[in-house]
Amino acid sequence: MGTLLENKKNLNVILDKSKDYGYVYKNDDEKYVQMTLKEIIDNSMLKMREKLVVLNDDIRKTKIYNDVSDMNESKIKKKYCDYVNEPPVKNIVSELISSIYYDKKDECIQIYNSIKDNNDDNIERLYGY
Repeated sequence: MGTLLENKKNLNVILDKSKDYGYVYKNDDEKYVQMTLKEIIDNSMLKMREKLVVLNDDIRKTKIYNDVSDMNESKIKKKYCDYVNEPPVKNIVSELISSIYYDKKDECIQIYNSIKDNNDDNIERLYGY
């Protein structure tokens, strides 16, 4: 879980521990949009699930690890269902993902500063950057 944001192109979320929302880079036109912490975490989990399913499908295509791939698929689905349906699991996962985003906040702000427009002051006004 600690390598979730090691790829620089994934540093698109700015969270502050004192707020229940953050900003997520959406696209070149809209830049950063405000989202609740719950929305950010839910979207992150869904994207991770989707990426794991694709990776697992790629493994299955090799026809070398079919048994492992079948087992992985069921685990991926179960873990995501646990996240969605089990409040204690959701709370723990939310805390873990939030802490990863918090730890990467400074790097995310550097990226924000490199792509922001002169008129884009939402994040600066709210977070003081």
